[in-house]
Amino acid sequence: MFPANYVTVSQNELEGVINALRMPDRDRSAPSRHPPELDKIIKHGCCDEDQLENVLIFMNPRIDHAHFDPFDDLAKHLELDKRDAFQQNSHPDEGPVGYTMISAATVACVMIWFERLGFNVNPAFICGKLVAAISPEKFVTQEEITVLRYAAKRYATAPVTLQSKNRRFPHGQRTEFDVGAGYRDVVENDDAGVPVSLEVHAPNYTEPKPHTGVKCDMCLMNYVSGIPSDEHQHNIEHRKVVTTLKPVPSRALRRAVSEDPEAVWFTQNSPNWMDIAIFRRAKAFKREFKTDFIQWKTGDEFDATGFLFHDDDFRIVGACCFRPASNEQPNVTRLDWIWICPEMRRAGVLSKQWDRFRKRFGEFQIEPPVSRAMQSFLQKRGDEHLIR
Repeated sequence: MFPANYVTVSQNELEGVINALRMPDRDRSAPSRHPPELDKIIKHGCCDEDQLENVLIFMNPRIDHAHFDPFDDLAKHLELDKRDAFQQNSHPDEGPVGYTMISAATVACVMIWFERLGFNVNPAFICGKLVAAISPEKFVTQEEITVLRYAAKRYATAPVTLQSKNRRFPHGQRTEFDVGAGYRDVVENDDAGVPVSLEVHAPNYTEPKPHTGVKCDMCLMNYVSGIPSDEHQHNIEHRKVVTTLKPVPSRALRRAVSEDPEAVWFTQNSPNWMDIAIFRRAKAFKREFKTDFIQWKTGDEFDATGFLFHDDDFRIVGACCFRPASNEQPNVTRLDWIWICPEMRRAGVLSKQWDRFRKRFGEFQIEPPVSRAMQSFLQKRGDEHLIR
């Protein structure tokens, strides 16, 4: 049903809406009132044809001149969610009595649509009541989503276009007029001066940024610019990559090492933040060496031993992972992967820990791929034979 940004109507309905919008309106600055039927609709959760018509005309009498039948025409044009609703009957032997109704959320959406056309109907009251009754855990309908977003999107929605079914081309004069509250109406006419379409512009609407497929050079994430959810997800991923490549001091690591110098080793009892820190470095290793998969699974590393490299400021500057070499050699360990952030390479980060690794694992194996810098390091140590 919503958003109904483009609606095809009859010529009579199009001219009726244009004429109604040009009629004198009540003062928008005056306190707005809502009809008694609106309280009943909110209480019962739905309404019938007469109640909808009464609400719309009470809120703005000009709607009565728009040549819309509130139930039949709007149901067709806006695809209203009509369904049978039944009164709860206290007598178990009596059958339910049903009526064709629309939900309170749909009523709110109809009011929102008329406001977007420029009619002063003020849906804020019913939207506020309905929003307060919607639990954050509740699954919602499309109409309820429109109601939930109303306060944030009011006066900033996309233009609404009413197009005549006659499909004539607008070669005639183009006229514009204001209907109050900053709404601007644009009427396209044919050569005979007969209206062909009406386009209504909200006062605070801005054209969205174009949707463009982008691949970030740093985090390598593919996303679509102009889509807030995509851009938000990219910002999260980008921040993770940046803080991995250019780390900042970690208070968690400082606190852990101050209590236990061996806390840089990941075990099954290590905290979750350490698991994630190693995962991000494993992901950076995959990105740099273009391996087939990330060689660390958060929450599922039962046979691996991880290690975090850090500097004097407790920045996590790298990580590595040791595993059993194979099922046939359970007592032999291999260095599965090692990654150090670019700015700390050739700065002695690995040299300071190498004897620590050899003491713990002995003659461990080194799993390819091995960078040239790592090969040079092993040659200087006389340990190039450790490469598998």
